[in-house]
Amino acid sequence: PILPPSNDTCGAAISINSIPYTSPVTTNNASSDDVPTSASGCGTQGSNLWYSLTGNGDILKASTCNASTNFDTEVRVYTGTCGSLNSMVEVTCNDDDATCSSSSLQSSVTWCTQIGVKYYISVGYYSAGAGYGNFVLSVTSQGACVSLPITLLSFDGHYDGTRVNLEWSTATENNNDYFSFARVLRQAQHKLFTQQVIKNV
Repeated sequence: PILPPSNDTCGAAISINSIPYTSPVTTNNASSDDVPTSASGCGTQGSNLWYSLTGNGDILKASTCNASTNFDTEVRVYTGTCGSLNSMVEVTCNDDDATCSSSSLQSSVTWCTQIGVKYYISVGYYSAGAGYGNFVLSVTSQGACVSLPITLLSFDGHYDGTRVNLEWSTATENNNDYFSFARVLRQAQHKLFTQQVIKNV
């Protein structure tokens, strides 16, 4: 019988210890559906393999865009622990990336990593069940995450019948002169933006 790859389960995820990373040409043949049951923005996934890495504060991109990837992939990123697979939290996912030059059926995700947080990358077929083929996974840095100039402690809004009152508090502020708020109204396919500038006092 054909044995599944060594990283067929989350607990056996291949550790990515340095960025950039490029996997060898990898087959998911005989892999199982080891996917969290929590809701995903991409629907279902099957025949998946696992990778893991620790956040370094950069925006990372994980992609199967490669001429050697020959099936319809889906890439997901999770936080949490493999021992509580169904409680893992999806950070981002992608089924089809139209910008992939080799095939729009390949997948790419980007996300801002937090230093020290462990992330799990699931690469598999775009739907539940058997969908096998070869892929190459690359993980690259897209630069440092942009830090907000404030550390927000709380933010809340209350409608008093005539207007919305906003209340917020901050722990720290750096090079911040004011706060800007925008309201979006959706009418058909149009968006109307109004903006108020409130001095920080």
